[in-house]
Amino acid sequence: MKRVRTTRRSLLRGLVAVVAALPAPAQAPTEADATTLVQELDRAFNARNLGALLAHYVPDRQTHFFAAMRARLHALFLRDGLSACSRVLRFFHRGHTGIALVATELTAPSQRASLHTFTALRRQAGRVVALFSIDVDPRAAIEHAHGSSFACPACNYRIRFDDRWLAVPRAQSEGGCTEALWLVSLERDVFLDIGVTHCSAATDARHALDRILQAKRTARLLAEDDSATPSAWLPRGIPRRDTADLGVAVSGARYQGSCRGGLAVDMHVLAAGRMVFLLAARGNPSALCAARAEVDAVLDSFELVDPKLTAAQMAERALRLHTGGGTFDGPCGNRYRNPTHRVAITGPTGWDHQLRAGAFLFHLTFRNPTSGSSLELYALPPRDRPFCPNSIERLVTTQCPPGSGAKSTDWQTTGCGLTWRQVELADDSVLRVAFR
Repeated sequence: MKRVRTTRRSLLRGLVAVVAALPAPAQAPTEADATTLVQELDRAFNARNLGALLAHYVPDRQTHFFAAMRARLHALFLRDGLSACSRVLRFFHRGHTGIALVATELTAPSQRASLHTFTALRRQAGRVVALFSIDVDPRAAIEHAHGSSFACPACNYRIRFDDRWLAVPRAQSEGGCTEALWLVSLERDVFLDIGVTHCSAATDARHALDRILQAKRTARLLAEDDSATPSAWLPRGIPRRDTADLGVAVSGARYQGSCRGGLAVDMHVLAAGRMVFLLAARGNPSALCAARAEVDAVLDSFELVDPKLTAAQMAERALRLHTGGGTFDGPCGNRYRNPTHRVAITGPTGWDHQLRAGAFLFHLTFRNPTSGSSLELYALPPRDRPFCPNSIERLVTTQCPPGSGAKSTDWQTTGCGLTWRQVELADDSVLRVAFR
């Protein structure tokens, strides 16, 4: 269990390695080809030979992600005694592309971690090369990989695509939101990042998009000369409420700009009550321009599974199906019970409370209506890697960035196994982060 005052973010562990546009090959790779390639990647990794490892991928076009891949590998190579052992769990074809679901065990003295990735393969110049390797949630990977649509009854949306795209479901903690999905183009240097968030109050698309852009500008993720402004947008699958029997008003906004490093980004936001849907197309500028018709076809296919649900019903359904829901009871109404996860928690008396859907099993907030102090409780999905001081250091940095005048203590551990750290902020408020 982790407690933190205010944050909706979760650390992102998913990584697009390399995606490139290739001509259609005469012969698709086989499962034997995939097994051989995975073994060669392991040998290069265990030998700490970065050049040999990257040589198995097609020349990169997304320099931003390629740099991230190099940084990740360099960080892993610094770990003494770390070795990788991978195997192909499943193999299938998507068009002329071979897709391998790969399980990798990373081991070091007294440590072990498991990774699952989708590795896409093509034949090029007489040999099999990897187009990309992407972290995937193995629990949902195969279920959605073969289809031509992705639907989430809990979040009440559906999106359609053809075999030029690969659906890559991501774990809640990877996407940092209630629902996270990547649609990766198998033909071009483009992918769609789809995420669903569950806000604390109803919002509209323009306001939600402005907040996203402000966060990205603060983090310097957008190009310095970017001057694009948002505009109104709605997919064809969402008719206007005054012309259809819709139970909830849906607003939409669009932003077309560029990120640092030259990557083009085309963000689309839809808001329905407390539910916010982000559909962001990213890629090489020329590739994204060439793929405009393909991308627009996917975006326009967005629709509500049950268009008659009201905003309140959509929010309740997402909470119930994604978190198990739960109830508040007790003499003061501050005791939370979640039978699905077998959890019972009593919050401070007299504080307001709210349950949210997000990157964790559940996200519970208690807030003092007088002082504004808050207590936030997050339950980590059991199959994800455990939290440690390093893994949540970024959360603390987000709350008190360099130059903010914050004073922080070192991490401390109590006798009951609770690890915590206290930060005194410049405005005399105190942030305490703890996890077990």
